[in-house]
Amino acid sequence: LEMLAATYDSRLALEAPVSYWGKKRWKHRVWTFRFGVLFLAFLIACGHLVYFLWIHPTFGTVKFWSEDAGYGVYGLTVIGIGLVTGLARILLRLMMSQLHMANDADERVTMVNTYLALRKGGHADNNHMQTIIERLFAPSSDGIVKDDIGSTTPLASMQDMIRRN
Repeated sequence: LEMLAATYDSRLALEAPVSYWGKKRWKHRVWTFRFGVLFLAFLIACGHLVYFLWIHPTFGTVKFWSEDAGYGVYGLTVIGIGLVTGLARILLRLMMSQLHMANDADERVTMVNTYLALRKGGHADNNHMQTIIERLFAPSSDGIVKDDIGSTTPLASMQDMIRRN
C-alpha cells in the first residue's frame, strides 16, 4: 500500500512536466508542418518562375536566354539564384529546428512515462528520481543545426585544414 501511495505521489508530481512537454511537442510539430508547407510553396513558386522565364524568355526589353543578354542580366540572374537559395536554406533550417525541438519534447515525455511505469512495477525507486529530474530540467537546445556551409574564404579553408591535422 505504501508503494502504491508513493507511485501515486510520483505520478502527481510528474504529470505537470508531462503535460507541459506534451503541449510543447504539439506546438513544435505544428510549426514544423507550417514551415514545411511554406518551404514547399516557396519551391513551387520558384519552379513556376523558372518555367515562366523558360517559356517567355523576353521580359520587356530583356532577353534572358539569348547570346546578347548582357552581363547585367547574367549578374541579376546569379544574384536572384543566390537570394532564392539563401531564403530556401533559412526556411529549411527553421523547419528542421522545430522538428528537433519536437523530438526533444517527445523524448522528455517518454522518459517520464517510462519512469512512472517502472516505478509502478517496482523496478525503480527514489534513487532513480535524481536522473529523471536532471533530464527534465536540462536546458533544451534551440534546435538550429550548426551551419554546414563550410569555409567561405581561402584563409578559412587553410585554417580548417590545419585544425583537422
